[in-house]
Amino acid sequence: MISQSKVPDKAILLAAGFGSRMVPLSHDLPKPMMPLWGIPVIEHVVNAMVFAGVRDILINLHHNPQPILDWALHRKGSCPRLQFSFEPVIAGTGGALRKASHFIGSKPFWMVNTDIAFALDTAPLIEDFNKHQPLATLWLDATRGPRTVERAADGRIVNFSSPTPGAVGTYTFCGMQILSPAILDYLPDTPFSSVVDGYRRALAQGIAVRGCCPDDTFWADLGTPERYLEAHREIADANRRKRPGGSLLQAAEARRMRRCIPAGVQTQGFVAIGHRVTLPPDVSLANCIIWDDADLQPGARLADSIAGRHTVVRATQQGGACVRADSLPPDPVLIAALRAMCATPAASTLTALPARGSDRRFERLQTSRSSGILIRYDDQKRPENARYAPLGRRYPRPACHTGPA
Repeated sequence: MISQSKVPDKAILLAAGFGSRMVPLSHDLPKPMMPLWGIPVIEHVVNAMVFAGVRDILINLHHNPQPILDWALHRKGSCPRLQFSFEPVIAGTGGALRKASHFIGSKPFWMVNTDIAFALDTAPLIEDFNKHQPLATLWLDATRGPRTVERAADGRIVNFSSPTPGAVGTYTFCGMQILSPAILDYLPDTPFSSVVDGYRRALAQGIAVRGCCPDDTFWADLGTPERYLEAHREIADANRRKRPGGSLLQAAEARRMRRCIPAGVQTQGFVAIGHRVTLPPDVSLANCIIWDDADLQPGARLADSIAGRHTVVRATQQGGACVRADSLPPDPVLIAALRAMCATPAASTLTALPARGSDRRFERLQTSRSSGILIRYDDQKRPENARYAPLGRRYPRPACHTGPA
């Protein structure tokens, strides 16, 4: 049993990122607010921190902060106390710490990413930090993720950029750590920095940064649509098998989602459904995530896909992520493509299709009357991309609109 006085009671949650790999979904919701089995990712993280003994949380903000502020405003209960640190210019994880120095104080604290799904007993990390008194103790995993961190037999981290990632003896940093306030002394005095920059400076001076690998954990990166979908599948499987991570699918949410599916709807694999979703009885759903207020039209099929808020799904959606076009930032290329289709953003759905070669991006545009493919490319770096424009004019069905990357 760990003495309560030795349990960190403050945490910094990192929520400022752009979510570039989750575009177009992240234009509508920042990654921390994306639902994970019906509950925002950031709420899962806050709940885990409260269970670990945290009473005060600071959340850094930059990209699309309003949904996070709205969530905090309507969150029930007074524990933990929430503070916010807005970054007009994004500062990185190291810069976020420097800006939060007033919050950190003189005792160890947690710092946690809010684009991960996880379940673990935090006691081993706390015990490791209290026993060895390093600059930081990081949660590492030896089997999942990119595994770019090297750790010595005594638990000290020796390299954050292994030349042989994924090899035996390499680990993934899972985005959760306990830090000493002394980390502020090692961070670069620059507008933007990473906390790893501070760790490397400390290692060069012989200061210990440790890695801890607790048993019976669950961790998943939610940084791309594909990994976001896979995390839902893994959590559903863990829930069925009563394994770590299964509790991220809460029983009340599972019951609500089952009630949302009318008789006649065909389902396969996992289906995660938000609130106020329109589901006619003849739709087909397989391994998909449907956000609040989405509207599936009669006969629609959604498979291995994510439907964003207020999105209309009219036919078969196989793979990718679709959003309502008016949830996106102003985009002259998109506006020109929709104008050519005699459509408006509010009446159109954009689906980001899987990436292709030669720096080309493909997006499907759909309205109630027409559909087309928007191809974004750079013909300066890759001249062969210019061939797509005449092809689009030659084969106008479905319409092919091209534009610069």
